[in-house]
Amino acid sequence: MSNTTKQPTGDFYAPINRYKQPGDSKPIFTGHMTQPGSDAKEPFALWAFEYTTKDGEVLRGYSGGINGVATNIPAQAQIEVLMADAHAGNEVNIANLTLRPGQTVLFTNTFKADAPDKNRPDLWGWTNPTDGKPPFRQSVWLKQFEDSGRPYLSGVTQYPLPGKSEREQQDATPDLEQIMTQGAVTKGMPKKRESGGRS
Repeated sequence: MSNTTKQPTGDFYAPINRYKQPGDSKPIFTGHMTQPGSDAKEPFALWAFEYTTKDGEVLRGYSGGINGVATNIPAQAQIEVLMADAHAGNEVNIANLTLRPGQTVLFTNTFKADAPDKNRPDLWGWTNPTDGKPPFRQSVWLKQFEDSGRPYLSGVTQYPLPGKSEREQQDATPDLEQIMTQGAVTKGMPKKRESGGRS
Protein backbone atom coordinates (compact mmCIF):
# COMPACT_ATOMS: atom_id res chain seq x y z
CA MET A 1 0.00 0.00 0.00
CA SER A 2 1.18 3.50 -0.75
CA ASN A 3 -0.18 4.89 2.50
CA THR A 4 2.38 3.88 5.11
CA THR A 5 1.21 6.24 7.86
CA LYS A 6 1.01 4.22 11.09
CA GLN A 7 -2.49 4.34 12.54
CA PRO A 8 -2.87 4.43 16.33
CA THR A 9 -4.38 1.22 17.66
CA GLY A 10 -5.81 -0.05 20.92
CA ASP A 11 -6.42 -3.42 22.56
CA PHE A 12 -9.65 -5.44 22.61
CA TYR A 13 -9.93 -8.51 24.86
CA ALA A 14 -12.96 -10.35 26.29
CA PRO A 15 -13.12 -13.91 27.63
CA ILE A 16 -16.50 -15.59 27.79
CA ASN A 17 -18.34 -14.77 31.01
CA ARG A 18 -17.79 -17.86 33.16
CA TYR A 19 -20.91 -17.02 35.18
CA LYS A 20 -23.16 -16.99 32.11
CA GLN A 21 -25.75 -19.79 32.11
CA PRO A 22 -28.10 -20.77 29.26
CA GLY A 23 -31.20 -18.58 29.26
CA ASP A 24 -30.07 -16.06 31.88
CA SER A 25 -29.70 -12.32 31.31
CA LYS A 26 -25.97 -12.05 32.01
CA PRO A 27 -23.62 -10.82 29.26
CA ILE A 28 -21.90 -13.50 27.20
CA PHE A 29 -18.49 -11.74 27.10
CA THR A 30 -16.88 -9.34 29.59
CA GLY A 31 -13.51 -7.72 29.07
CA HIS A 32 -11.67 -4.48 28.41
CA MET A 33 -10.70 -2.34 25.48
CA THR A 34 -8.45 0.65 25.01
CA GLN A 35 -9.19 3.52 22.68
CA PRO A 36 -6.76 3.89 19.76
CA GLY A 37 -3.48 5.34 21.03
CA SER A 38 -4.50 5.01 24.70
CA ASP A 39 -3.51 2.57 27.46
CA ALA A 40 -6.58 3.21 29.68
CA LYS A 41 -8.39 -0.15 29.99
CA GLU A 42 -12.13 0.46 29.83
CA PRO A 43 -14.28 -2.49 30.94
CA PHE A 44 -17.20 -3.57 28.80
CA ALA A 45 -19.84 -6.28 28.53
CA LEU A 46 -21.43 -7.81 25.43
CA TRP A 47 -24.76 -9.58 24.90
CA ALA A 48 -25.37 -11.76 21.82
CA PHE A 49 -28.11 -11.04 19.30
CA GLU A 50 -29.14 -12.36 15.88
CA TYR A 51 -29.89 -10.30 12.79
CA THR A 52 -30.94 -11.01 9.22
CA THR A 53 -28.98 -9.73 6.21
CA LYS A 54 -30.55 -8.36 3.02
CA ASP A 55 -30.02 -11.83 1.52
CA GLY A 56 -32.02 -13.46 4.32
CA GLU A 57 -29.01 -14.96 6.12
CA VAL A 58 -29.29 -15.04 9.91
CA LEU A 59 -26.02 -13.96 11.56
CA ARG A 60 -24.86 -13.34 15.12
CA GLY A 61 -23.68 -10.05 16.56
CA TYR A 62 -22.79 -8.67 19.98
CA SER A 63 -23.86 -5.42 21.59
CA GLY A 64 -23.16 -3.78 24.91
CA GLY A 65 -21.34 -0.89 26.45
CA ILE A 66 -18.27 0.52 28.10
CA ASN A 67 -18.66 2.45 31.33
CA GLY A 68 -15.87 4.93 30.63
CA VAL A 69 -13.99 4.28 33.88
CA ALA A 70 -10.57 2.81 33.21
CA THR A 71 -9.56 0.03 35.59
CA ASN A 72 -5.83 0.69 35.38
CA ILE A 73 -5.89 4.22 36.84
CA PRO A 74 -5.52 5.03 40.57
CA ALA A 75 -8.51 4.29 42.81
CA GLN A 76 -9.12 7.96 43.63
CA ALA A 77 -9.15 8.85 39.93
CA GLN A 78 -11.75 6.14 39.27
CA ILE A 79 -13.95 7.54 42.04
CA GLU A 80 -13.64 11.08 40.61
CA VAL A 81 -14.72 9.84 37.18
CA LEU A 82 -17.74 8.10 38.71
CA MET A 83 -18.71 11.26 40.61
CA ALA A 84 -18.46 13.48 37.53
CA ASP A 85 -21.41 14.64 35.45
CA ALA A 86 -23.07 12.28 32.99
CA HIS A 87 -21.14 11.11 29.94
CA ALA A 88 -19.71 13.92 27.80
CA GLY A 89 -20.29 12.04 24.55
CA ASN A 90 -23.15 12.49 22.12
CA GLU A 91 -25.19 10.05 20.11
CA VAL A 92 -23.49 9.50 16.75
CA ASN A 93 -24.57 8.12 13.39
CA ILE A 94 -21.88 6.08 11.65
CA ALA A 95 -21.90 3.20 9.15
CA ASN A 96 -25.73 3.16 9.15
CA LEU A 97 -25.71 2.81 12.96
CA THR A 98 -26.89 5.12 15.72
CA LEU A 99 -24.73 4.66 18.82
CA ARG A 100 -25.33 6.14 22.27
CA PRO A 101 -22.33 7.27 24.33
CA GLY A 102 -20.62 4.14 25.63
CA GLN A 103 -22.41 1.80 23.22
CA THR A 104 -20.38 -0.83 21.38
CA VAL A 105 -21.52 -3.28 18.71
CA LEU A 106 -19.94 -6.14 16.73
CA PHE A 107 -21.19 -7.84 13.57
CA THR A 108 -20.19 -11.02 11.77
CA ASN A 109 -17.63 -10.20 9.08
CA THR A 110 -19.26 -11.18 5.79
CA PHE A 111 -16.07 -10.23 3.88
CA LYS A 112 -13.90 -12.80 5.67
CA ALA A 113 -14.49 -15.62 3.19
CA ASP A 114 -13.64 -13.36 0.23
CA ALA A 115 -9.93 -13.45 1.06
CA PRO A 116 -8.96 -16.35 3.37
CA ASP A 117 -5.26 -15.60 2.80
CA LYS A 118 -5.66 -12.18 4.49
CA ASN A 119 -6.84 -13.53 7.88
CA ARG A 120 -9.56 -10.92 8.09
CA PRO A 121 -11.29 -10.58 11.48
CA ASP A 122 -14.27 -12.74 12.43
CA LEU A 123 -16.15 -9.70 13.73
CA TRP A 124 -16.06 -5.96 13.10
CA GLY A 125 -17.86 -3.08 14.74
CA TRP A 126 -17.88 0.33 16.35
CA THR A 127 -17.70 1.94 19.78
CA ASN A 128 -18.89 5.42 20.68
CA PRO A 129 -16.74 6.42 23.69
CA THR A 130 -18.15 8.26 26.69
CA ASP A 131 -15.57 11.07 26.74
CA GLY A 132 -16.68 12.91 23.60
CA LYS A 133 -13.83 11.56 21.46
CA PRO A 134 -14.65 10.28 17.96
CA PRO A 135 -16.13 6.80 17.54
CA PHE A 136 -13.65 4.07 16.68
CA ARG A 137 -13.89 0.71 14.98
CA GLN A 138 -12.78 -2.69 16.18
CA SER A 139 -11.53 -5.77 14.33
CA VAL A 140 -11.97 -8.90 16.46
CA TRP A 141 -11.09 -12.58 16.17
CA LEU A 142 -12.97 -15.36 17.99
CA LYS A 143 -10.45 -17.74 19.60
CA GLN A 144 -10.31 -20.56 22.16
CA PHE A 145 -8.10 -20.98 25.20
CA GLU A 146 -5.86 -24.02 24.74
CA ASP A 147 -6.19 -25.20 28.34
CA SER A 148 -9.98 -24.95 28.81
CA GLY A 149 -11.31 -24.71 25.24
CA ARG A 150 -13.48 -21.77 26.29
CA PRO A 151 -13.95 -18.96 23.74
CA TYR A 152 -12.59 -15.43 23.95
CA LEU A 153 -12.49 -12.34 21.75
CA SER A 154 -9.19 -10.67 20.93
CA GLY A 155 -8.45 -7.85 18.55
CA VAL A 156 -7.60 -4.25 17.89
CA THR A 157 -9.32 -0.85 17.92
CA GLN A 158 -8.49 1.95 15.49
CA TYR A 159 -10.00 5.05 13.93
CA PRO A 160 -11.62 4.66 10.50
CA LEU A 161 -9.51 5.37 7.43
CA PRO A 162 -11.08 8.23 5.44
CA GLY A 163 -12.55 7.29 2.09
CA LYS A 164 -12.19 3.53 2.62
CA SER A 165 -15.00 0.97 2.33
CA GLU A 166 -15.44 -1.65 5.07
CA ARG A 167 -13.65 -4.24 2.91
CA GLU A 168 -10.75 -1.80 2.33
CA GLN A 169 -10.68 -0.94 6.04
CA GLN A 170 -10.25 -4.62 6.85
CA ASP A 171 -7.46 -5.04 4.33
CA ALA A 172 -5.66 -2.09 5.94
CA THR A 173 -6.10 -3.59 9.41
CA PRO A 174 -3.13 -5.66 10.59
CA ASP A 175 -4.03 -9.33 10.88
CA LEU A 176 -3.93 -11.13 14.23
CA GLU A 177 -0.37 -12.38 13.81
CA GLN A 178 0.88 -8.85 13.04
CA ILE A 179 -1.03 -7.46 16.02
CA MET A 180 0.52 -10.06 18.34
CA THR A 181 3.99 -9.34 16.95
CA GLN A 182 3.52 -5.61 17.53
CA GLY A 183 2.35 -6.29 21.09
CA ALA A 184 -1.01 -4.55 20.52
CA VAL A 185 -2.86 -7.60 21.87
CA THR A 186 -1.64 -7.85 25.43
CA LYS A 187 -4.01 -10.50 26.76
CA GLY A 188 -5.72 -13.59 25.53
CA MET A 189 -2.78 -14.97 23.60
CA PRO A 190 -2.87 -18.65 22.72
CA LYS A 191 -1.22 -20.87 25.35
CA LYS A 192 -2.00 -18.40 28.14
CA ARG A 193 -4.25 -19.53 30.94
CA GLU A 194 -7.86 -18.43 30.97
CA SER A 195 -8.74 -15.46 33.13
CA GLY A 196 -11.85 -13.37 33.56
CA GLY A 197 -13.86 -11.39 36.06
CA ARG A 198 -17.31 -11.75 37.57
CA SER A 199 -20.31 -10.09 36.12
